[in-house]
Amino acid sequence: MDQARVLALRTARENTDFYGPTYSDQGFVQEEPSAEEGEDYYRVRLSYRPATEFNGTPGVELFIIDKVGEIESRQLLSSPRPKSVMLPALAA
Repeated sequence: MDQARVLALRTARENTDFYGPTYSDQGFVQEEPSAEEGEDYYRVRLSYRPATEFNGTPGVELFIIDKVGEIESRQLLSSPRPKSVMLPALAA
């Protein structure tokens, strides 16, 4: 399982084009909130967010890695969402 976690983190760090044009040129902070071992595969979830000045909810991606160490699937489950800023209501 440790090798699957390292493979997921390394792949996410080395292939940021996967995140699309909005995020492809940014550095990211990735964390592993969960990993599960099935009969034939490991499921590794990573959270990711821009490395600088980000206040909000991180995105989540899912890696499916077989027991041989091949990535079978990589899916973006959600993108990072900046925290909404509430502006004070203007008096009429």
